[in-house]
Amino acid sequence: MDGSKPDDRAGWVALSKDNEAKPPPPPAASFDFEKNALRAEPLTTGHQRADRRFPKKSEDSSKPQHIPFIRQLRHDLPTADCGLVCNLCKELSGERCTFSVTKCVTRDQIWPGPYNTNAFKGQAPTTLADFFDLKKYPGKRGLRKAPQANLEWALMADGVPREKVYATLETEEGVARALAKLDTIKSQVIWWEAGAQPPQLLADGQVSMTSAWNGRIWAAQAKEKQPFKIIWDGQMYDIDVWAVPVGAPNKAKAMDFVRFATSSPVMADQSQYIAYGPTRTSAQSLVHADMKTHMPTDPQNFASALQVNSEWWGDHADELNERFNAWLAK
Repeated sequence: MDGSKPDDRAGWVALSKDNEAKPPPPPAASFDFEKNALRAEPLTTGHQRADRRFPKKSEDSSKPQHIPFIRQLRHDLPTADCGLVCNLCKELSGERCTFSVTKCVTRDQIWPGPYNTNAFKGQAPTTLADFFDLKKYPGKRGLRKAPQANLEWALMADGVPREKVYATLETEEGVARALAKLDTIKSQVIWWEAGAQPPQLLADGQVSMTSAWNGRIWAAQAKEKQPFKIIWDGQMYDIDVWAVPVGAPNKAKAMDFVRFATSSPVMADQSQYIAYGPTRTSAQSLVHADMKTHMPTDPQNFASALQVNSEWWGDHADELNERFNAWLAK
């Protein structure tokens, strides 16, 4: 992943041993999976991505260490975030990277900070710092039971510029600083583990603010008319990719789909189904008018966003999961 802004370059980039980039032909107007006999399945769900490490290679090369992943990679179009795909490729082949990976991908996962408007009378919270301010905005908080995003949020709320967050987390002092900031609200946190929990916690009044997947919050707002509002300040966003493994049995058809899926009209059209933003800037202007303000990629919502560094978490997840769980147990 190569930046913190949606990309608008050619619809896909073929990453191979020679790192050759090729422009795509025009996308098809529609795509029929059944007719083209393609299989597209996730390598792992977004919230599991950074939590799991890849098995280490065995000294005995006759013992395969990656069977679950290899089976999934036999599909024509596994989906995952870019960090997982590239890390997995490196683990399996020692090269980075022998996949064809789209760089203009189809959606993000977001950790915004929604709140129940009924929880606060008078001035409402508007910033990430407000999430950590129990005095000004009392009430329970909801956070996912994992270090990912929580450590980044804690540092940003404590004044660390977003571009320095991961460099800060590289140090012992940085991790300690993040946990110290989380200590300021720890006694008031209700920890959640499934994406359906945050909107329910808000609706039941168990928390006044929580982290959440923005698509879940939008569904609660639009379909259940819940009085929720999202604090976009400091949103964490992640990117999923379509990947065509080397040796895929239907590579040509898979690439036809990639061209279709990463076209601006198609990216924009998906916004009528769920509030996940397109990652091409040319698609943003095509988003349905009634959905634009719900998009994490809307310019106003995206102003202070931080991209989750999946490759960084791939290297540090084991250590920080252990550290975070020890902190939770105190």
